[in-house]
Amino acid sequence: MSAAHNTRQVADTELPGGGFSVPFGNGEQCHNGSGYRLTWHPARGRIKIAFFRVATDDRVALLQHIRTITISQRQASDCQLDDVVSLDDVPTELLALMKAAGYTPAEEVSAE
Repeated sequence: MSAAHNTRQVADTELPGGGFSVPFGNGEQCHNGSGYRLTWHPARGRIKIAFFRVATDDRVALLQHIRTITISQRQASDCQLDDVVSLDDVPTELLALMKAAGYTPAEEVSAE
């Protein structure tokens, strides 16, 4: 078999397509660019996904909710949706990488 592949190395500073993947999580555009998603694993068998709505042309991304998925082989898997969230609920390292990808994470302010 040939070991040649049609791939290219991506530099550490390069974030193709506004996304990234690091050992503790990843970020990517979703919904045809109108959204952004951060995923991380806070504990074994648990996945958290923060969903942002890209609200402006200059890529301000408003945090909408965080989904927590618990996976278990011994019992049924579970998914919880928390829509009362703040940026403090998202790992600062992932927010920093999101900013480096050209997005500005923000919280939505309700007009009450």
